[in-house]
Amino acid sequence: MEFFRWVERTMEKQKVIDFPRAGLEYLENNEPPEDSPYYDFHKELVQFIKKLLPSPNDIKVRQHIIDELCERIKKALADLKPNNMNSRIIVLPCGSSMNGTFLPEADVDLILYFYPLPCNPVQVMDTLIQQLEDIVQVNSFQPIPQAKVPVLRFVVEPGIQIDLSIDELRGPLNVQAVRQIFTKFPSILPAQVFFKCLLHKAKLDHPYVGGINAYTLQLMLVAYIQHHGIPANITEAIIGICNFYGNEFNFTLTGIDVKGNGRFFSRYDEKHMTLESPTTMIIIDPLNRDPFNADSDILYLGLNAFRMNQIRQVLQEAYKNITEGNGKALLSTFEETINTFDEIRQRIDTFSEHLPKEQ
Repeated sequence: MEFFRWVERTMEKQKVIDFPRAGLEYLENNEPPEDSPYYDFHKELVQFIKKLLPSPNDIKVRQHIIDELCERIKKALADLKPNNMNSRIIVLPCGSSMNGTFLPEADVDLILYFYPLPCNPVQVMDTLIQQLEDIVQVNSFQPIPQAKVPVLRFVVEPGIQIDLSIDELRGPLNVQAVRQIFTKFPSILPAQVFFKCLLHKAKLDHPYVGGINAYTLQLMLVAYIQHHGIPANITEAIIGICNFYGNEFNFTLTGIDVKGNGRFFSRYDEKHMTLESPTTMIIIDPLNRDPFNADSDILYLGLNAFRMNQIRQVLQEAYKNITEGNGKALLSTFEETINTFDEIRQRIDTFSEHLPKEQ
């Protein structure tokens, strides 16, 4: 019980943050020599990534949405609490909004946790669909109560999707640990933003469609740094990562473990081959154990990434374009994505004008 009180007291103080300064300094202050074949591309790449970074209004609006939803959800579900003075409802944010690497179109991740007794996900979702109707866009509710981790998805103004996970605390508990990973490896911060956008454009950025999420991507970038060292600049990082995971790394036969100094391991030797779905990947989660397997202390990520071959192809194409002198053409392929982001930003800016002035 004391643990949950600590979670409630501590995690509720976590706020949406800006892109970390160390990552911006790495992005801006490290460039290839002027005689490098990538010098001009590097300049454009830096500006491209900076366009993707959170704006003050992005941060302000997301924090407003989180604050309002956390309060509204707890109020809406108050009658579902057992008649027990110790019972609590926790609603907390997590995900990329809390580490400053979110894209303009990124979801806001929230978790809902009842303690000491679990809730009925169907009842919770039905209640929220009724009680949040006034602030949720019409026909945007997507309840998924049968998932391992039940999720309720919906969209709020100014067009931001909310993913509310039920009875799952790992996300909020990992916020500080994920921030610490970025602090230890600031060079992966701008790379994280670039690759998130690359995967987003290819619709490969969600596990439920066979892609990978931001946390799995982060661990892949950490593994690269552990084994190849810190790249001299963001262009070298992008080229190296695209080449390594696009052309060299065998996801079918090799697993990733970033604990300690990191290691790559044989999936065959450690009995982690998935012959029924050989195109997936496997990464050992350094922060969490498997909540659905009492016999294991290890949580494996990437097992649902059945589109890893497509992810490899995207990385191969990016590597080929950049190294063959077509890096600017590669960036131009993001035009539609950037236009979508600009439209979202315009809605966010308009929405922010109606928010209370900060004291």
